[in-house]
Amino acid sequence: MSAEVAAPPAPRGARAPATTPAAATPPVTPAPPGHGLTSLGRILRTNRTAYTKLVRFYRATARARAADAPVLLEPVLAAARERSGDVDSVLELGCADGVFTSWLTREDLAVTAVEFSARMRWAARRRLRADHAPAGRVTILPHEFHNGGEPLPPLAGRRFDVVLAMAFVHLFPAGTDLEVLRQIGRHLTPGGVAFLTTTVEAQDRRGFERKEGPHGSRVRYRSRYTAASFVELVNLAGLEVRDKQYRVDPRIEGKTWLDVIVGHPGDALRPARSGPVASLLEASVHGGA
Repeated sequence: MSAEVAAPPAPRGARAPATTPAAATPPVTPAPPGHGLTSLGRILRTNRTAYTKLVRFYRATARARAADAPVLLEPVLAAARERSGDVDSVLELGCADGVFTSWLTREDLAVTAVEFSARMRWAARRRLRADHAPAGRVTILPHEFHNGGEPLPPLAGRRFDVVLAMAFVHLFPAGTDLEVLRQIGRHLTPGGVAFLTTTVEAQDRRGFERKEGPHGSRVRYRSRYTAASFVELVNLAGLEVRDKQYRVDPRIEGKTWLDVIVGHPGDALRPARSGPVASLLEASVHGGA
């Protein structure tokens, strides 16, 4: 796999992104007056409220995301096996309604999921029961992962073969996003990988904005990155990009995702036990929520 890859073919009916996507994202609706303060506490409270109220939106997209799970995650597991051989444990940050959590547990992986919204945790447990996922293989922690830059007590000293942070790092302001990436690195086993996703923007910007959904909009905080600035942030956190792809979201015109597999520099390769090595280039999915 290569860290520099061309954009994959766009799904039918979607516009293909350029190798380096430009200003193709939809306009962002700014938040109303009164949401200008950007203290970390305010940001975390606002985002928790927003995602608590978005449970119905996630329910509406669950089927498409369940179909995406193996397409997105099998290359990530393959990348971890390529480096470390066996893959047994996954840390999932912001598991939301548990669609990916369920798929991972049914792949016989032990999953520790972190989710700060009580309603999302309820939706995740409901999803796990509906999918007959093995309950003994998942632990859902009711916490905010950042925790002031310190490891969460339940995660202190623990390392995982894979860390998933999909549409997660961009929920934090400047500086805190870097701390979150460094925390992710500290939780990786030697040879472990993290999977990070964010949308690609024409220029960096941060602030409160409205997240649109089928049942109205909710104010949340977002950091938006160019592809180059996000990769630079990953490098500043002491991680290196192993593979990446650009992915067109067919549900929202002009929305492009950047998916990256990252790990610690210098991790030695170990041969995978069996099976072909998948690549992010093979993915053609419905896009994120």
